[in-house]
Amino acid sequence: MIRRFASLILAAAVMSACGTGAEPTDLPRVDLIDEAVSRLGRDLEYFEVAADASGVTLVVRLVEVAADDGASGSGVLAEVHRFEDGTLARISEPVEADGAFFSGAEIDLDPSGIFDRVLEELDAATVLDLAIQGSPDGQPVYDARVRGSRGGILLVLLGADGRILGVQAE
Repeated sequence: MIRRFASLILAAAVMSACGTGAEPTDLPRVDLIDEAVSRLGRDLEYFEVAADASGVTLVVRLVEVAADDGASGSGVLAEVHRFEDGTLARISEPVEADGAFFSGAEIDLDPSGIFDRVLEELDAATVLDLAIQGSPDGQPVYDARVRGSRGGILLVLLGADGRILGVQAE
C-alpha cells in the first residue's frame, strides 16, 4: 500500500514551521481529527487524514479534470491542508493524485483509546503518527507508525477501536 501521500510536502512545511519538531514521547493529536475534518468538510472525499504530535494533515480529493494535452482520460486533483493550533490552512496547490479515498463522514475512531493496545503490547513503543487512508471499497483504513524499543519502525494496522489487526516492519 502506498502510504503517506503528503509526506514530502508535510515534512518540508512542518520542519520549517516547527524547528526541531515534537518530543518523541508525544502521542499524535488524534483528538484533533474530528475538528479538522469537520472544519474542512465531513462530506468531502479524502485520500488521507494523518495526525502527528503537533496537528493533523488532510489530503482532500478535488474534482476530476480532463487531461491538458487533449489525450483521452482524466486525472484527479488533490490538495493538502494542515490543522494546527486551531488554524486550518491549505499548504499546497492542487496536484494530480490517484488512489483510494473515503468520505470524512466514515471516520469512526476512538481517540481516547486508539493507542492503548499498541502501547501495551509493543514494548517501549513510541507512536510517531496515525494515518487514515482509503481502501478500494471506500472505507477508511487506520494505521500507526511506531518506533519499537530497539529503534525499528513498525507499521501497525488498527481497527477504529485500537485493535491491532496486523504489524509489518517499515
